[in-house]
Amino acid sequence: ITAAGLDFYGCVEAEPLALQYGSFAFSMQLIAAVDGRLAKETCELLLYGNELDRVFHFKPLAGDALVVSSYALSFGRSLPCPWSIVQHLGAGISVKYLAGHALEQIKDIDVETVTRYTSLAAKGTAHWRRAKGGDGMGIDVGLTAAFLRHGRASLVVENSFGRITWDHTPEAGHAEFRVVSGTLERIMSDDLDFKEAVLTQDTTRAIAAFAENLPVLVRLALGCEFKNWRVAVELFRSSRRSAWTGDERALAAGVEYQAVQAVRLRAGARLGDHLSPALTAGLGLVLGPMSWDVAVMPFAGLAPSRLKGMGLATGMTLKF
Repeated sequence: ITAAGLDFYGCVEAEPLALQYGSFAFSMQLIAAVDGRLAKETCELLLYGNELDRVFHFKPLAGDALVVSSYALSFGRSLPCPWSIVQHLGAGISVKYLAGHALEQIKDIDVETVTRYTSLAAKGTAHWRRAKGGDGMGIDVGLTAAFLRHGRASLVVENSFGRITWDHTPEAGHAEFRVVSGTLERIMSDDLDFKEAVLTQDTTRAIAAFAENLPVLVRLALGCEFKNWRVAVELFRSSRRSAWTGDERALAAGVEYQAVQAVRLRAGARLGDHLSPALTAGLGLVLGPMSWDVAVMPFAGLAPSRLKGMGLATGMTLKF
């Protein structure tokens, strides 16, 4: 575990509906994500326990979590291009209405703890902010080009403008706590509630509505097609780390092989600056007007060689 701490990120995305007609498209999306960082000292305490007579003074946790749905109307069209090597040039724009359902932000936590041979002591403070709803809007823009017969390139800027105002039950909180040996003895002997026993102050107050600018996400992709193979590379950059993105920078690569007319085999890899490297495998089926795609990704634990779970993504497209 590095001095910066241990990063964690979790995200669930769903796009239940996407409709396209000509140059126009409408889509719905839901995202639920959590992003944060555990301090190195927090991990050491959890994994190894306290060292006798060592004073830990650290900020154990920072991060945010959100649930947001978006409703986007998109428009795209071909553009004239003066260069002969470019066979096609296109541009598009999406305007999104953003409905915020929940936001939790840990603004600051400060903890100090020490363990002696016959006693222990800990104290700390915490500040957080949350809201149960809000709304806003965002704009995405993109450019794509086909060149040299088999080459593809695209540039997408998500949230070139993006802002949510959280105005449904916005609150801010402040808490102080203190733990000594006698506190633990009271909890164990008197069956006291742990929260009531250690908190010396717990204040939650209503605050004015507040706005959050969304991070700008830039995606640059290059691809190539030849015979039954497709290869693509994407570079990802975010203006800041948040629950929207997890990583601030990432590089991804993928390959697709068309085994037969109806079957596509896929594999990919992703390397980011905060999260662990990821490998994926996928399968695509094309059955007349219907296309079905599925992909899986293994999750490793603190030890990269130990598998802790699997991620699944799937989607279906109908053409009519």
